[in-house]
Order: sequence, then structure tokens, then C-alpha cells
Amino acid sequence: SVKSTSNRRLEIQLAMGGGRLMVLVEDPRVSAPKHLVDAEVRVRGVAAGRFNPNRQLLFPVLIVPGLQFVVQERPALPEPFASPERAATELFRYAPDSDWRHRCVVRGVVTHHWPLKAVFLRSGMASLFVEGELPASLQPGDRIDVAGFPAVGQHAAYLESSVCRVTGHGPAPTPVPVSIFSILGGSIHHCELVALEGRLIETSRLRDNWILTLKSEDQGEDHVWEAHLRVASNDLAAIPWPVGSRLRLSGVCWLDRVVQRPGTVLLPGSFHLL
Repeated sequence: SVKSTSNRRLEIQLAMGGGRLMVLVEDPRVSAPKHLVDAEVRVRGVAAGRFNPNRQLLFPVLIVPGLQFVVQERPALPEPFASPERAATELFRYAPDSDWRHRCVVRGVVTHHWPLKAVFLRSGMASLFVEGELPASLQPGDRIDVAGFPAVGQHAAYLESSVCRVTGHGPAPTPVPVSIFSILGGSIHHCELVALEGRLIETSRLRDNWILTLKSEDQGEDHVWEAHLRVASNDLAAIPWPVGSRLRLSGVCWLDRVVQRPGTVLLPGSFHLL
């Protein structure tokens, strides 16, 4: 990705074999060269880094005085949606000749949307989280193509620095009825649209979100979980359900943390609904 920062620098993110590298161009006169996005480049600069108060390196940085030190060796494709199409389940799946440094295109149906920040997709039998500068007008049920860079999150692969185009419209997707056991047992994908029942035990307001705390019984055990309902900052209406109400909520299942079980499989330790 390439973007201008508030302190009149250019910030370039490079995808490399070992991860991501930030490049800072210290020239306030230049604008963001969007043609370099997804191009292969060679950069010469000074190695630096970002450190915490304990002088521990958080991530490396390469500082260059101008764009003349960023040389394009292989141009990007003429437009983002000319990138190869991938299934959501293929992202970062092992293959001897795989190369995940470049953009790819994933098709899917919108299940949830954070305006201008991110979108959640149902793509085939999988779910996918997508970050980027995305239209505020997206709605559940919209069919879209997304062109973005594959990245690895705590629970699943996702796309970052993405752009999208709407290819059609349809009814909002139907949530999958689930239980607490199916979520914590790993049967439910990260960011999957689900429906879950529980008894309301507490409500609170945090900025633009109502936080509902619920309790559900599954296999003889009580589990406490949360649902986050996004509302406008000027919406002062109270939650219409009293504490003790039995609710059936639909939303995207966001897995919060993982626990190590015997073997190499990581399973969710907690979750909340969006």
C-alpha cells in the first residue's frame, strides 16, 4: 500500500517473503504514487525501526530521502480486478509454488459492514474479513468482488488494503443457528454469520456501541458472552429489552482469543457477536 501521512511523509508497505516492511519517504513534495501498488520494487535506504519505552524493537523501518530510491522492477497489473481469482478457503493454504505477496480477487456476498473500514463476506462455504477503503453504501446481500492483499490474522487469513466493486444485489444472507459448544469447539469459522440464543444479564454503552452481556447454557455449563450493537453516536435511545429477557441474536462471530489444545490445532477461547 502507498499513502500520505499527516506529517507530510509517504508511507509505503512492502510485502516480502518474511512479512511486511514499512518504507518512509522523507520528501513532502511528492504525492502518493498509486501506480506502485502491487508492483515489484527495489528500495535503497537507511535501516531504522520503531521501539517501545524499553528500547525493544517493535518493527523495522526503511527510511529513504525520495522516490528516486524506489525503483520499479515489475509493474503492477493495469487494474486491481485483473488479479488472479482465489477462493477464500485457498488463502495461505500450503502449495509449493504459492506466492501471497500480490493482490488476489475474492467474490462473495456481504454479511456485515463497517462503513469505510471493513466488510465481512460469505464466499462459498467460507467467511472472510476484508479491510480497506470500501464504499459506505454496502449492504448485507450485496454481491461484490474484492481485490486485496492476503494477510494472516490471529484466527484466519484475511484481505488488507482492499478495493471492491458491486456486481449485484440480493436478499440478506441467512445466519447459521449455532451453539456455544460449536463455536468453542472450532466448528464455526471466524467472521461467520450466526444466530445464537441467550438470556440478557447486563447492558452498557461504549461510544457508538451497545454492549449486551448474555448467558447461555450448553452441555450443562453456563457461558457468558457479548454482542456489540453499533448505533449512531447521537442515538440516545435505550435498549428495549429488560435484563432477564431471552434473546435470539444474529451477527458476525468474532473470535477473540485462542487456546492451545493437544496437537497443533488452535481453538477459540472466547468470542463476541457484531
